[in-house]
Amino acid sequence: MNTLVNFRNIAAIAFFAVTSVAGFSAFKSADQSSVKRVAPVTYYYQSSSDATEETRNTDNWTSVSPGTCSGTAHLCAVTIDGSTYPTLNAFLASNPSKAEIESSAINVDYKN
Repeated sequence: MNTLVNFRNIAAIAFFAVTSVAGFSAFKSADQSSVKRVAPVTYYYQSSSDATEETRNTDNWTSVSPGTCSGTAHLCAVTIDGSTYPTLNAFLASNPSKAEIESSAINVDYKN
């Protein structure tokens, strides 16, 4: 009788161990190496006019820094979220005006 009780206890412990391992294996975290993270991208505005026709024109933007952006009058450097807006065209299509650019960008620097 004592052997039967020991066998039942061992069987119960083994069952609990196997179901615990199987149960927790079902909740594995997602493989993070396949998640693509895009860094912020900075574009520089070359025009001295903040009119919507000028700000939405991609010819007025470059990825090459003009040097220093210091001032308060006109757009100079605009940093956008590369995962939300994969291209400058996508960003400007959604945000054609200076006000929209300022509200949607991660960071905006100005020039005089």
